[in-house]
Amino acid sequence: HGRGNGRIRCHFGPHAPDTCSSWLLKEIKALAEKMDLGITIHIAQSPGEVEQVVRREGKRPVEYLEAADFLGPRVIGGHCVHLDQKEIDILGRTRTHVSHNAAINARRGFIAPIRALKDAGANIGVGSDNMSEDMFEVMRIALMVGRIKTGNYAAFMPQDVMEMATRNGAKALGLGKEIGSLEKGKKADVILMDLKKPHLVPLMNVMGNIVHTGLSSDVDAVIVDGQILMEGREVKTLNEEEVLMRAQKTTERLWEEFFRKYR
Repeated sequence: HGRGNGRIRCHFGPHAPDTCSSWLLKEIKALAEKMDLGITIHIAQSPGEVEQVVRREGKRPVEYLEAADFLGPRVIGGHCVHLDQKEIDILGRTRTHVSHNAAINARRGFIAPIRALKDAGANIGVGSDNMSEDMFEVMRIALMVGRIKTGNYAAFMPQDVMEMATRNGAKALGLGKEIGSLEKGKKADVILMDLKKPHLVPLMNVMGNIVHTGLSSDVDAVIVDGQILMEGREVKTLNEEEVLMRAQKTTERLWEEFFRKYR
């Protein structure tokens, strides 16, 4: 925590209400407050989680977390899919942040009630979780499923999901005064995009084009806190080919060890 000139930040990460006791949740909340750290936790990510918490505690997941005095602006709740209206109201009232993991949830056949959560007062960011590390895809899917969930085209516009991916995400991480937008006094976190691509032309509305048809491969340069990390699509801080090769070999080795042990 605090390394990389303060860029690297740690959060506590209790898994989810169905796997965490009330005692554990309270201990983590106390430590987070003492050390001034954030907390990230899965909330209502599956029907199984909801069923288990109801069976064990007699409460739904968000009600259980509220009873443990766990929720609040220090907490980011991942997924938040299987909620009833009371839970939505609690998350909004406690100003708990929500990570809208639209891509992985859609792959599982679920859509989170993001419009209702936003209307209730929750701050909505977007997350990639598993299977999608492409934030352009994440924004696009968030836009689509939000419109499907509400049945209203105007419920989510490109600027809404762009806001989730930038300002709102920074706010959820407790970094809203440092990053999330290009303003004087904030860190120079910038991406430069090549917009001269067939899928981005004609360019009539930059925000709409980026969200509807933009690709991660359109990013030409990445600058973080003023440091150039990628330029001309070339990563400057590491050997990308070596990292990919090591990741592949490591995965193959671990996978083989796993099957040899449990087969």
